[in-house]
Amino acid sequence: MIYRHKYGPEGELTRYKSRLVARGFQQTKGKDYDEVFAPVGKGTTLRVLLAIAALLGWKIRQMDIVTAFLNGIILEEVYMKQPEGLDDGSGRVCRLKKAIYGLKQAPRAWYHKLEEALLAGGFKKMVWLRRLLEELGVGQEEPTVVFCDNESAVKLAKNACLHGLTKHIRPKWHWVRRILDKEVRLEIVKTHQQAADIFTKRLAEADHWKGMKLAGMSVH
Repeated sequence: MIYRHKYGPEGELTRYKSRLVARGFQQTKGKDYDEVFAPVGKGTTLRVLLAIAALLGWKIRQMDIVTAFLNGIILEEVYMKQPEGLDDGSGRVCRLKKAIYGLKQAPRAWYHKLEEALLAGGFKKMVWLRRLLEELGVGQEEPTVVFCDNESAVKLAKNACLHGLTKHIRPKWHWVRRILDKEVRLEIVKTHQQAADIFTKRLAEADHWKGMKLAGMSVH
């Protein structure tokens, strides 16, 4: 348990804070957790969005989800000692049903919870972006082109005859076939011509400028 003081702008004590934190450094891979990867936003992407907002005069809003990590569901069996000051003296331990701060899998668990909620509400990444652009008054009438450097993935998405080879894929991902050529059009692109790399990878300076050119971006 971590206890802290929160101070106001004048340095006055405004309230006491406490947070239950797991000792994640004691977790064992393969026993207490498996995968820990969770996607995060890149600073480069944020700077590009801020630049576009400034250029077009858009209003910027920020959203903060209170105690976000506490909403994630963990699948592994994880136990912890009773918190100091709340121990009933029985010698029993607590089994965690939800993620808490400090767990190695907490970011991943939260991402899956958020992803599940968004998908349940009909939010598909590209489709959601199209809806957003429509609200901003710059909607697209033609299908949005998505460039992919994985030829197998494109073939699986376009050819329903290959469905028998993809039974291991969760059903919710088959929505791609339903919107192909209506809202989204998949196109093959060579790996070295993938403009999206400037947002997702650390590139050499020459490759970065090349990617910006491919994306139709110019710097003055």
